[in-house]
Amino acid sequence: MTYRKFVSLCVASAFVVASPVAAQDTAKKRENVSYHVLEFVKYKEGKGERAWEIVTKYFDPASVASKTPLPEEYHVQFGDWDDVLVWPMKGGAEIEWQYSPDDVAWFAELHKLTGSKEASDKLLEEWNGLIANRKRSIAHRHLPKK
Repeated sequence: MTYRKFVSLCVASAFVVASPVAAQDTAKKRENVSYHVLEFVKYKEGKGERAWEIVTKYFDPASVASKTPLPEEYHVQFGDWDDVLVWPMKGGAEIEWQYSPDDVAWFAELHKLTGSKEASDKLLEEWNGLIANRKRSIAHRHLPKK
């Protein structure tokens, strides 16, 4: 056995031993939790105000009209991000959708608000141009016991 294979085997073994799954004898699903998409956004210098205009004039009204969830918005006072947006995942941590039914409904309303799909595309291109950096994560939250 080569040194490289030996080290690889040792590393893999460490994960198996340390893995919480290895300690379980049955599968267990999380209970009493909700899942959320978190988006962390850093705007380009001086572009936050325009971003806010787009959100209040187009994005929020598209959510209301399509009956899709508005995100919780957190405006960060200190740190690496300007905004943290949190959307609930209605069906739990289902991530198989490329475009969910909510996405389709939201975009349809955005097209109405802007006048066309082309105008929506242009607005979204502008929106993306305002952003210096963004990251997305999925998280779960333990709900209060009933």
